[in-house]
Amino acid sequence: RHDVRATSVRAPPHVSALDTLQVDDPVVANFLIDNLALERVLLVPDHDSAVRLADTAERVPRNCNKIVTLDCSEYHPAPSYRSYGGRAQPARLLHLDTNEYKRQLRMEIEELETHLRQHDLKMQTIEAEKLRVRQTERSVLQELKAMGAALLKRQAEEALAVAALEKLQAPQQAVLHDELNASKQRVQELNEKISQLLVTKKKYKRELEEYEAKMRDLKVQVD
Repeated sequence: RHDVRATSVRAPPHVSALDTLQVDDPVVANFLIDNLALERVLLVPDHDSAVRLADTAERVPRNCNKIVTLDCSEYHPAPSYRSYGGRAQPARLLHLDTNEYKRQLRMEIEELETHLRQHDLKMQTIEAEKLRVRQTERSVLQELKAMGAALLKRQAEEALAVAALEKLQAPQQAVLHDELNASKQRVQELNEKISQLLVTKKKYKRELEEYEAKMRDLKVQVD
């Protein structure tokens, strides 16, 4: 049976509902404690006592969840103070088949254990899935790193290849450059010669015009 001495309500001369019961079977006693919390229900004879103990937080007994009077009225203590009217019921004896009750409790326990196992299986499945996702993520990261390294290596190899190609083509480029310079030089020389010829042409044209003018003058004189 659960030890509820530290959690039971105490307010002498009043007692808890659990203290008024004589329960020899620990399974039944534990059920009343776990499901009804009877050790926290205080029994008082009248409404005045209930109001006095429930309406102010300072006067509420420690571990008190509810106060019940003889006429079955319920008082919930401050700070959530409220009350519900009741009506006394004639006492009746309830004959319990403890073996049947134990069987029902065992069935409930087995059902809860089944749910717990199913929950554990779901948690294991989730953990396995999380582990798989983490492993996949690590694999993807490793693959990305490998691809990045391969790309850098390829870029370095390409740069070396371009440099080598430029180095191999350098002599040919030098020859072409020399030929181009020579061609430019020849063009420049031709342009200079053309310019000189144009100057000479203008000179000869002027001289020809002078000779023609002189010939016209001579003809005029002859005529």
